[in-house]
Order: sequence, then structure tokens, then C-alpha cells
Amino acid sequence: MSKNSRYWAIGAIVVLALLLIWIMFSAGNPGSSGQDSTAESTASSSGASESASSAAQGTSESADSHSGHNMDGHSASADQNLNSYLADQDRQMDQMMTGMQGIPESGSASVDFLTGMIPHHQAAVDMAESYLKYGGENKELKELAENIIEVQREEIDQMEKMAGSLKEKGTHNEDQAKAYRQEYDKMFEDGAHGHHMPDSSPATVDEAFAEGMMMHHQMAVDMARSILEYTDDEEVTQLANAIIEQQEVEISQMKGILEGLQQGQQESASESRPAGQ
Repeated sequence: MSKNSRYWAIGAIVVLALLLIWIMFSAGNPGSSGQDSTAESTASSSGASESASSAAQGTSESADSHSGHNMDGHSASADQNLNSYLADQDRQMDQMMTGMQGIPESGSASVDFLTGMIPHHQAAVDMAESYLKYGGENKELKELAENIIEVQREEIDQMEKMAGSLKEKGTHNEDQAKAYRQEYDKMFEDGAHGHHMPDSSPATVDEAFAEGMMMHHQMAVDMARSILEYTDDEEVTQLANAIIEQQEVEISQMKGILEGLQQGQQESASESRPAGQ
């Protein structure tokens, strides 16, 4: 090989070696590719953080919204319970009135009294059961409602047996029966006895029950006092006196409870009213 040829061969080898070294250096250097990767990683991390923040905010808003819904739902539920109780009360009074007006004339004042008092007592039981059903909260009223259910159910059984016994005996006093019946029928003239519910607007089931039951009890007291003038039957007299005594005590009790409930409503309204108003 000539001298010039050797120089050309060496030069080519050197160039080739340099090219290989450059290629290897480029492959091992992070360069712009690494920077791009880092930027992408940073952007991804930032996006995830924003996503997490948005999710947390959405969760918080959802919780706040749900909380408000629960509060509104509770208020709506209380209103619904009151409306349902009042609807039950109206229906029960209508049934009572139909039952009381529909009693046949037996020729005995005592029998007519017992027969008319049975649907009246049943309405009291129904009202008390409805009160417990729709979430009355006052402890005294709950106990009173439970007592009304128990006592008046027992008295319904007692009155049914007494009326049956009197019918079997066939004891009649036409003058007494006629006089009592005139007194009894007056309760229904012009809807007088039908005006059994107060005109006020109760705020709670407790208030509605106390108001309605007080008036219902007063009707029973009036009916019991009326029969005392027209009966000679000892058992009927004892029952009428027991009704008067028991239900007057309960009227007084409910009056006190109702006054406390209404006072509490007024105090709550006063506390929630802005100062200066």
C-alpha cells in the first residue's frame, strides 16, 4: 500500500470512530427528551392535584347540599305528620258523628246513652292511636294517649255489656227516653256538636292532639251530665260519674300541657327574632 493510501485509511477510521462516539454520547444524554418527559410528568402531577381538589370541592358541596336536604326533609316530614294527623282527626270525627246520629231509639234513656257514647269513645281511641302514630313528642301527652286507649277500650266493652243487659231486661221508661232523646238530638242541631275542633292552627302534632282531645273530652262530660237527669240505673249513673271525673281531670292536664307548648313556641319565636324587632 502506498503512503497516501495509508493516510486515507487512517483518516476514514478516525472519522468513523468519532461518529460512533457521538452516537453513543447522544444516546446516553437525557437532553431535550428528558426535559420533555419531566415537563409531562409535572403537568400530569398538576392535573391530578387539580382533579383531586375539584373532587374534594365537589364532595364538600354535595355534603352541604345533602345536609340542607335533610334539614328541609325533616321540616317537611314534621309538616306532613301534622297534616296527616289532622286529616285523620277530621275523618275520625266524621265517623263518630255518623255513628252517634245513627243510633236507634230504644225506648230507654240509659240504652240510648250507652249506644251513643260507644262511637264517641271509639273516636277518642282512634285519635290517641293516630297521635302516637304520627310522632307526638311530649312525654305527658304520650302517657295520656296510652291511658286513653286502655281505659276507653275497657269502657267500650263495659258499655256494650251494660246495653245488652238492659235490652234483655226490657226496662223502658218512655217519658225519660223521650226527654233524653230531645236533649241528645240538640247536640246535632245546626251542627252544634259537629263544631268539635278548634279554629286555631296548631304548630305541632302535640298541640293538635291536646286541643282536639280537650274538646272531645268536654263533649263526653256534657253527655254524661245529661244522662244523670234521665236514668234510674245505678250502673249507668256510676259510669257517667266516672266519665265526668276522669275526663275533667284529663282536660285540666291537657290544658296545662298545651299552655306550656304554646309558651315554648312563643319563646322560640322571640329568641329567633333579630334584635330591635
